[in-house]
Amino acid sequence: MKRRDFIRSISLSALGAFLPWKVFAADSSKARVTLRRSDERGFADHGWLKTKHSFSFANYRDPKHMGFKNLRVINQDIVVPLEGFPTHPHTDMEIVTYVLSGEVKHKDTLGNSTIIKRGEIQKMTAGTGIQHSEYNSSSLQDVHFMQIWIEPSLEGIQPIYEQEAIDGFGKEGLICVASEAGRKGRALSECQS
Repeated sequence: MKRRDFIRSISLSALGAFLPWKVFAADSSKARVTLRRSDERGFADHGWLKTKHSFSFANYRDPKHMGFKNLRVINQDIVVPLEGFPTHPHTDMEIVTYVLSGEVKHKDTLGNSTIIKRGEIQKMTAGTGIQHSEYNSSSLQDVHFMQIWIEPSLEGIQPIYEQEAIDGFGKEGLICVASEAGRKGRALSECQS
């Protein structure tokens, strides 16, 4: 099934409040919404990382929440100062990171070395393979971000890295951040067609 049939938007107001988290089907006339309260999601405290999982991930397993079609991960992460995820690989996955507060220091095997700031979106197409690290760049404050993984409709393509600030909102507070048809940055209704 194609990616455009699944999540193509993020409610920035929902990201700020976190819940209820809403998952929308692509056709708004047939939208199926699943609400998960914060206390119902998977949670892990690793000391350096506090994380909540909307779907089964790592050591959190819930057969009722294995993903939503091609959507595999919606994680809410808080990482303490100067800690993070060491270099690790991904293949054939679309990975979207949205920073809510603080800054994420990103480095990858494509040669990118960037800081992702509050209000910015990072999108990686892992394709044939990419390795990257993510660290809290601050020595004083936590970094708080969302990470979303989507299984792609095409496998084995060249890896791609994109990063940009999100300016404003689309209709009803929704803006398209990933679209197979290349409609990112448009209002949700334009992204779906």
